[in-house]
Amino acid sequence: MHEKLIKEYVKNNLNKEAKVVSRLMGGMSNYTYVIEIDNNKYTFRVPGKGAEHFTNREQEVAIMEKIAKYDFLPQPIVNDVVTGYKIAPYVEGIVLSDLDNKPLEAIAATLKKLHSGEKFAFDYNPLERLAEYELLSQDTDPVYLALKDKWLEIYHNKLKHVNLMPCHGDAQVSNFVVGEKRIYLMDWEFSANNDPIYDIACFGNANFEDALSLIDVYFENPRRSEFQRLYAWRMFQCLQWHCVAKYKHEVGLSEELSVDFAFVAKAYLTKAKGFFQDYLNVSKGE
Repeated sequence: MHEKLIKEYVKNNLNKEAKVVSRLMGGMSNYTYVIEIDNNKYTFRVPGKGAEHFTNREQEVAIMEKIAKYDFLPQPIVNDVVTGYKIAPYVEGIVLSDLDNKPLEAIAATLKKLHSGEKFAFDYNPLERLAEYELLSQDTDPVYLALKDKWLEIYHNKLKHVNLMPCHGDAQVSNFVVGEKRIYLMDWEFSANNDPIYDIACFGNANFEDALSLIDVYFENPRRSEFQRLYAWRMFQCLQWHCVAKYKHEVGLSEELSVDFAFVAKAYLTKAKGFFQDYLNVSKGE
């Protein structure tokens, strides 16, 4: 789909010949390809339609420079803030989503290393971000609006004053790669200072049991308040990705990518409702 674009970009910017090997599947915002340059493998990111509405490329570059000392992943050789194209060394290993038995101790250690590090220059700002995403599709779905009001009440009561730490922002299992000697953490587009439990909630994107398993390891003996934050942030993430999926459907990406983003948007609302109920259940007896 993007083979000609990739070859021309590599030729014009690196004066090299590129071979497109395959496309990596997954993700709602980008196309990612495995390419070869001088017999070495790299990934090449092509932002999807409208991706510029959801990420800030200057912030992403600043974060990549900030985390370089931690060795979470190889640094990109190209990170173009204008086009959003990124070329980075290909990481050999097993994507965590392909493993039944996940190394939770190592995952928790990786996240703690990030969370305890020097803060980034900017915060995630969930209220502002959600408002910006809403504007893209003028969302007036009454189910969404009712759930958002419930989440806003939780935010002001339970989340607003939590100490913010540097967070990945999209720490789902598909963004971890288990290498021969260490674990890599990929795709830092949504990184910012945030509640560290936000990352644990992300880990439950495909299967929330993964998040419940991870929080037990991360905190050893998590408190009720930490479970409340876990369910509340997962609820927020579902509302956030509902807005993104709705926008993608409206701009024609359902047909272009053969993904029913209208269905995905509705599914996220169903999930958000479920996580709100989970929040209520864990809050009983306060």
